[in-house]
Amino acid sequence: MKILKTLFSKTKNYDVHFCVKNIDQFFSEEELARYSSALLSKKNVHFQEYHCQNKCEECRVNPYALVNGKFIKADSPDDLLKKLLQKVEG
Repeated sequence: MKILKTLFSKTKNYDVHFCVKNIDQFFSEEELARYSSALLSKKNVHFQEYHCQNKCEECRVNPYALVNGKFIKADSPDDLLKKLLQKVEG
């Protein structure tokens, strides 16, 4: 039954990957709390943190995340959250 629900689910799942170094560089504790309540608590969003994602040039300049393998960057953590929410909410 779980397989059928997965195959015919109308809700798309999203894998969101963060770089720990990027988080440490750009995100405050308050911003991380907003991410947790607004994005990471969604059932269709699965997230993972990596020590490094080999995107060092981008990592030094902007906050970013990978969503289902697609690179998404922003000028600030708040802008990134908005972009990520738009992506996962359609």
